[in-house]
Amino acid sequence: TTILCAGKEAVYQFLEQLLEEIFSIFPGKRFHIGGDEAPKQQWRACPHCIATLEDLGLSDFEQWQEHFTRRVADILRKHGKIPVCWNEVLNGYPDAEDMQIQYWTMDAPEKMDAYAKKGGKYIYSYMYYSDLIL
Repeated sequence: TTILCAGKEAVYQFLEQLLEEIFSIFPGKRFHIGGDEAPKQQWRACPHCIATLEDLGLSDFEQWQEHFTRRVADILRKHGKIPVCWNEVLNGYPDAEDMQIQYWTMDAPEKMDAYAKKGGKYIYSYMYYSDLIL
């Protein structure tokens, strides 16, 4: 249930410093940041997260996670990286053309179709390997 406090600006500064170190080791253009599940219990109890959520006019902690994902994606783009997220990010961030989506769950194909038709780039990961004939 442990998660970073997304309500403190120092967390984003820490993430940027950490990512800069990682970028020096892994120079590739794409960088996967997840964007699907996040345990939100600590955010719901954190005065910093609650205050920032209210200041931003967000209605719930799902939108808060989307905000956090966008902030991390902004850090990546600042350093010339392409953010990659799981396809669940399209639930709240349908205009994610500035990311690559890793489509792996095979649910919500209409969201992936709409994303692709707008020019969105994606990675198709067929997760049902037992169905493949090798």
